Amino acid sequence: GALAALAALAAALGLAAACADPAGGAACPAGVSSRGIARDSLLLQTRSGRSDVEGSALEQTPAPLYSGDKVFFMVPSTGKRLTIKEDGKVHAKWNHRGGWQKITLERAAGDGEVRSGDEVYLKGWTGKRLTVNKKKAVHAKWGHKGKWQRLVIELKNGDGPITPGSAVYFRAHTGKRID
Repeated sequence: GALAALAALAAALGLAAACADPAGGAACPAGVSSRGIARDSLLLQTRSGRSDVEGSALEQTPAPLYSGDKVFFMVPSTGKRLTIKEDGKVHAKWNHRGGWQKITLERAAGDGEVRSGDEVYLKGWTGKRLTVNKKKAVHAKWGHKGKWQRLVIELKNGDGPITPGSAVYFRAHTGKRID
Protein backbone atom coordinates (compact mmCIF):
# COMPACT_ATOMS: atom_id res chain seq x y z
CA GLY A 1 0.00 0.00 0.00
CA ALA A 2 0.93 3.61 0.53
CA LEU A 3 3.31 2.88 3.38
CA ALA A 4 5.08 0.20 1.34
CA ALA A 5 5.54 2.64 -1.55
CA LEU A 6 6.87 5.26 0.86
CA ALA A 7 9.18 2.71 2.43
CA ALA A 8 10.46 1.70 -1.02
CA LEU A 9 11.02 5.31 -1.98
CA ALA A 10 12.53 6.04 1.40
CA ALA A 11 14.95 3.20 0.94
CA ALA A 12 15.64 4.26 -2.63
CA LEU A 13 16.24 7.82 -1.58
CA GLY A 14 18.73 6.60 0.99
CA LEU A 15 21.28 5.03 -1.27
CA ALA A 16 24.95 4.14 -1.12
CA ALA A 17 27.30 1.67 -2.74
CA ALA A 18 26.31 -1.92 -2.13
CA CYS A 19 28.52 -4.06 0.09
CA ALA A 20 31.05 -5.95 -1.95
CA ASP A 21 34.56 -7.21 -1.51
CA PRO A 22 37.03 -7.43 -4.43
CA ALA A 23 36.06 -11.06 -5.01
CA GLY A 24 32.44 -10.03 -5.52
CA GLY A 25 31.13 -11.25 -2.18
CA ALA A 26 28.92 -9.12 0.01
CA ALA A 27 29.54 -8.73 3.71
CA CYS A 28 28.89 -5.54 5.65
CA PRO A 29 28.13 -4.70 9.24
CA ALA A 30 24.44 -4.08 9.85
CA GLY A 31 23.43 -0.67 8.57
CA VAL A 32 26.74 0.11 6.87
CA SER A 33 27.85 -0.24 3.26
CA SER A 34 31.34 -1.30 2.19
CA ARG A 35 32.27 2.36 1.99
CA GLY A 36 31.17 3.17 5.53
CA ILE A 37 28.00 4.95 4.43
CA ALA A 38 24.82 4.25 6.35
CA ARG A 39 22.35 2.19 4.37
CA ASP A 40 19.75 4.91 4.70
CA SER A 41 21.81 7.38 2.69
CA LEU A 42 21.36 8.05 -1.00
CA LEU A 43 23.90 7.63 -3.76
CA LEU A 44 23.47 9.76 -6.84
CA GLN A 45 25.12 7.21 -9.00
CA THR A 46 25.56 8.79 -12.38
CA ARG A 47 24.58 11.51 -14.75
CA SER A 48 24.57 11.83 -18.49
CA GLY A 49 24.51 14.44 -21.20
CA ARG A 50 27.45 16.53 -19.99
CA SER A 51 30.89 16.30 -21.56
CA ASP A 52 32.75 17.47 -18.44
CA VAL A 53 31.82 14.25 -16.60
CA GLU A 54 34.48 12.24 -18.42
CA GLY A 55 37.24 14.75 -17.72
CA SER A 56 36.32 15.09 -14.08
CA ALA A 57 36.22 11.32 -13.64
CA LEU A 58 39.78 11.08 -14.96
CA GLU A 59 40.87 13.73 -12.47
CA GLN A 60 39.07 11.93 -9.61
CA THR A 61 37.24 15.17 -8.81
CA PRO A 62 33.59 14.77 -9.72
CA ALA A 63 31.91 17.81 -11.21
CA PRO A 64 28.75 18.96 -9.45
CA LEU A 65 25.35 17.89 -10.68
CA TYR A 66 23.26 20.52 -12.45
CA SER A 67 19.55 20.98 -12.90
CA GLY A 68 18.52 18.72 -15.78
CA ASP A 69 21.14 16.03 -15.10
CA LYS A 70 19.90 12.45 -15.08
CA VAL A 71 20.71 10.19 -12.15
CA PHE A 72 20.02 6.67 -10.88
CA PHE A 73 19.15 5.93 -7.25
CA MET A 74 20.19 2.57 -5.76
CA VAL A 75 19.17 1.15 -2.40
CA PRO A 76 22.42 0.06 -0.72
CA SER A 77 21.00 -2.83 1.26
CA THR A 78 19.42 -4.46 -1.80
CA GLY A 79 21.28 -3.07 -4.82
CA LYS A 80 17.87 -2.29 -6.35
CA ARG A 81 17.21 1.00 -8.13
CA LEU A 82 14.34 3.44 -7.80
CA THR A 83 11.93 2.67 -10.63
CA ILE A 84 9.01 4.67 -12.00
CA LYS A 85 6.50 2.50 -13.82
CA GLU A 86 4.18 3.54 -16.66
CA ASP A 87 1.22 3.75 -14.28
CA GLY A 88 3.11 6.11 -11.94
CA LYS A 89 3.83 3.55 -9.27
CA VAL A 90 7.25 3.93 -7.67
CA HIS A 91 9.30 1.06 -6.26
CA ALA A 92 12.83 -0.17 -5.68
CA LYS A 93 12.52 -3.85 -6.60
CA TRP A 94 14.71 -4.10 -9.70
CA ASN A 95 18.43 -3.71 -10.26
CA HIS A 96 17.97 -2.54 -13.85
CA ARG A 97 19.71 0.59 -15.08
CA GLY A 98 17.41 1.58 -17.90
CA GLY A 99 14.97 4.27 -18.87
CA TRP A 100 12.51 3.51 -16.07
CA GLN A 101 15.27 4.05 -13.50
CA LYS A 102 16.65 7.27 -15.00
CA ILE A 103 15.49 10.30 -13.01
CA THR A 104 15.95 13.94 -14.00
CA LEU A 105 17.08 16.18 -11.15
CA GLU A 106 15.44 19.62 -11.43
CA ARG A 107 16.22 22.65 -9.24
CA ALA A 108 13.08 24.52 -8.19
CA ALA A 109 15.08 27.77 -8.60
CA GLY A 110 15.88 26.91 -12.23
CA ASP A 111 19.16 26.22 -14.01
CA GLY A 112 22.37 25.88 -12.06
CA GLU A 113 24.44 23.70 -9.80
CA VAL A 114 22.53 21.51 -7.34
CA ARG A 115 23.66 22.17 -3.77
CA SER A 116 22.73 20.81 -0.36
CA GLY A 117 19.64 22.67 0.84
CA ASP A 118 18.25 23.27 -2.66
CA GLU A 119 14.63 22.51 -3.41
CA VAL A 120 14.42 19.97 -6.23
CA TYR A 121 11.96 17.92 -8.23
CA LEU A 122 12.60 14.34 -9.34
CA LYS A 123 11.12 13.77 -12.80
CA GLY A 124 10.72 10.29 -14.22
CA TRP A 125 10.92 9.09 -17.81
CA THR A 126 7.15 9.58 -18.05
CA GLY A 127 7.52 13.33 -17.54
CA LYS A 128 5.75 12.98 -14.17
CA ARG A 129 7.38 14.02 -10.90
CA LEU A 130 7.70 12.13 -7.63
CA THR A 131 4.91 13.22 -5.32
CA VAL A 132 4.49 12.79 -1.57
CA ASN A 133 0.79 13.30 -0.82
CA LYS A 134 -1.03 14.12 2.44
CA LYS A 135 -1.12 10.45 3.37
CA LYS A 136 2.67 10.26 2.80
CA ALA A 137 2.12 7.94 -0.16
CA VAL A 138 4.67 8.32 -2.96
CA HIS A 139 3.87 8.14 -6.66
CA ALA A 140 4.83 9.73 -9.98
CA LYS A 141 1.43 10.29 -11.56
CA TRP A 142 1.42 14.07 -11.88
CA GLY A 143 3.56 16.55 -13.79
CA HIS A 144 2.94 19.35 -11.28
CA LYS A 145 5.68 21.42 -9.69
CA GLY A 146 3.92 22.07 -6.40
CA LYS A 147 4.75 21.61 -2.74
CA TRP A 148 3.91 17.90 -2.86
CA GLN A 149 6.56 17.39 -5.55
CA ARG A 150 9.18 19.73 -4.08
CA LEU A 151 11.89 18.02 -2.01
CA VAL A 152 14.88 19.54 -0.21
CA ILE A 153 18.10 17.70 -1.06
CA GLU A 154 20.57 17.48 1.84
CA LEU A 155 24.09 16.09 1.85
CA LYS A 156 24.57 13.45 4.52
CA ASN A 157 27.82 15.07 5.65
CA GLY A 158 28.01 18.84 5.39
CA ASP A 159 27.10 21.44 2.83
CA GLY A 160 28.15 22.15 -0.72
CA PRO A 161 27.49 20.89 -4.22
CA ILE A 162 25.89 17.53 -4.92
CA THR A 163 28.23 15.39 -7.01
CA PRO A 164 27.90 11.92 -8.52
CA GLY A 165 28.33 9.51 -5.62
CA SER A 166 27.09 11.96 -2.97
CA ALA A 167 25.17 10.45 -0.07
CA VAL A 168 22.06 12.59 0.35
CA TYR A 169 18.65 12.70 1.99
CA PHE A 170 15.43 14.24 0.71
CA ARG A 171 13.05 16.18 2.98
CA ALA A 172 9.41 16.31 1.89
CA HIS A 173 6.82 19.06 2.44
CA THR A 174 5.75 17.15 5.54
CA GLY A 175 9.05 18.11 7.19
CA LYS A 176 10.05 14.46 7.31
CA ARG A 177 13.10 13.06 5.61
CA ILE A 178 12.48 10.36 3.09
CA ASP A 179 14.84 7.63 4.22
